[in-house]
Amino acid sequence: MEPKRGKSVLALPRSAGWRGAAVPATGWHHTLDGDTNNRHHDPDENEGENGSIEHALSMPEGYPEPECKPPSFFGIPSWLVTFTKMSFDSRQVLVSCEHASNRLPEDMKAPPEMMALHIAWDPGALKIARRLAETFSAPLHAGEYSRLVVDLNRTIGNSVLVRRVSDGHRIPFNRGLRRSDVQRRIEDYYLPYRTAVLGAVEGIIQDRGRCVHLCIHTYTPQLGDNVRGNDIGLLYDPHRQPEAALVHELRDALIERTGLVVWLNRPYQGTADGILPRIREVYDAEAYVGIELEVNQRFAESPTELVDITDAFSGCVQDLCGWKERDGKQLMARKAS
Repeated sequence: MEPKRGKSVLALPRSAGWRGAAVPATGWHHTLDGDTNNRHHDPDENEGENGSIEHALSMPEGYPEPECKPPSFFGIPSWLVTFTKMSFDSRQVLVSCEHASNRLPEDMKAPPEMMALHIAWDPGALKIARRLAETFSAPLHAGEYSRLVVDLNRTIGNSVLVRRVSDGHRIPFNRGLRRSDVQRRIEDYYLPYRTAVLGAVEGIIQDRGRCVHLCIHTYTPQLGDNVRGNDIGLLYDPHRQPEAALVHELRDALIERTGLVVWLNRPYQGTADGILPRIREVYDAEAYVGIELEVNQRFAESPTELVDITDAFSGCVQDLCGWKERDGKQLMARKAS
């Protein structure tokens, strides 16, 4: 599978309406999870460079939201449109965790209490990512340093790729940075990670025909005065199939299995600036399926609950995708033994 020509996952220019018209969502029996149709609506919260909280309809940090038109079912009632299971095995799965660590390079210093905050990393995310990678026998790519050094989940050119202020906290090692300092961080930390992830995606698509990318993050329960009302968020692109159909089915399965509050594209939009939307621009929807799992950080303090959520997520993905293991044996049979 050749990547789309002339596009790079490392730095892509964007303009209003950068995504084309929606493809009809065959195999999708839920309504589009947009601002007006989401039954559990929680507005996006964006952390500006000055630490203020903005409720915006655009992409975070000022990037425009793509056009969102509900897919056409050609007059067929949505409840009559069924979901077709997608088969894949562990060799098609890739796990990534961009905000895995709150470590700093030796030449950067900050108070330990600051580096323990959500602004520095995603607590609990690496534990989830490692367990998923083990379950699926999948490669894992995890960020080695804090997102405050350089944010691996933002695009080059984004004003908060390197934050001076985050959630009201001034970042001491980001004061007075020169352009050359930012460029060095991009070359030393950002590009090696992005290149490795893209290379892994390309390799899986070349070898197996499709990559199922599970991107793992956690979010703070409260940002400013805004309390996030969901336990789990599933981020995706509503205009891509089978990604959209799978995520809608996955939400229902997770709710049934866990009893938790699961929202789609909340607390962030799945089309907002990040590593998954950039990779989607490189590969066709059939070849690349990207799902971002966001878990409320209140579960990070409870290892048992975090494991339960992780296992529920992996179990639902396996069930919905007609899972088959590398050796051809059913995973459920192995678990029962």
